[in-house]
This record gives sequence, structure tokens and C-alpha cells, in this order.
Amino acid sequence: MYNTLEEAMRGGGRLRRGKYGVAPAADRRWRGRTYDSKAEMLYAQTLHAGGMYEVVEQPAVRLGEDTVYRPDFLVIDLATVQAWYVDVKGVETREFRRVRRLWEKYARLPLHIVRRGSTAEIIVPREVG
Repeated sequence: MYNTLEEAMRGGGRLRRGKYGVAPAADRRWRGRTYDSKAEMLYAQTLHAGGMYEVVEQPAVRLGEDTVYRPDFLVIDLATVQAWYVDVKGVETREFRRVRRLWEKYARLPLHIVRRGSTAEIIVPREVG
């Protein structure tokens, strides 16, 4: 038996994590917002630190008629006026593989997949027309 609710949630000394090993909410909180992962929070801090980017968090992107996807960020480089989406990934799910195919078909801007702090891959939409 546990002495406190906090101890119960921690599993008697061991910190309980979610299905994908997500850090506790307190470790993912910055500027009043709780991010889906610690890696996403750290990437947001990097984007906001330089002041060279306009950043929109959790934008909605319509992919076809029946799918709306929310990447982690829409980033606009103020120096070059170029824009791209960013998704910070720890685990790639079956649902995301589906989104990847839809992104190539329907999206208008590239999607940068970030793993371990750096861009691992860029999904470029097919040419429209």
C-alpha cells in the first residue's frame, strides 16, 4: 500500500511513464504550456530562443477530404520568408505512416521530421498541377 497519492502514481518510487515513455507533465511544461514530449518542448525552446522565426504551435493541416493532422509547429524563417512544418518524433506509429503518405499527396509545404534534436528527414509534397 502507498502512503500518498504521489507515491501511488510513481509506482512506489519508480516514476510511471506513458505508453511511449513520455516524461512527466512537469518536465514537459514551459511558458505555461505542457508539450506532448520533452523533446518537443526542447525544440520549441530552440525555435523561440533565436528570434529569427515566427512559430505557430499545433497548426491544423487538412490532408484530403477526411483527415486533419496537427504537426507540432509551423515555422516561418523571417530572413528568407520560407515556411515549413515540423513534427518532433520519438516513435513512428502506424497512424503517422498513413499521414506521411497523405502529406506527400495533399500538403503544400514540406514536413521536417525531427528526431533527437535534429532534422532526420523531410517529407516533400508532390508538385501541384
